[in-house]
Amino acid sequence: MPNKLNKEESFLKLAKARMPKALKMIKQIENLSNVYHYKYTEAQVKKMIGDIEGSVKDLKIEFEKGLRKQQNKNVIKQFDEYEL
Repeated sequence: MPNKLNKEESFLKLAKARMPKALKMIKQIENLSNVYHYKYTEAQVKKMIGDIEGSVKDLKIEFEKGLRKQQNKNVIKQFDEYEL
């Protein structure tokens, strides 16, 4: 039976695989700013940047919620281990 990854190992494995892809895609979008190859309007640029910023905001919110849940879980665990 294959060795199951714990939650942190699984997170690190996936983050290491996904982050370079995400950063590469952002760089490719950045390359669209080259006026020698592309023509675009201010409205198009604002829309693209606004969409990316919105996604980053959502990402941050979800990670902050996850961190709060982890902290709450640790507090509850402390109560479970309480002895007199």
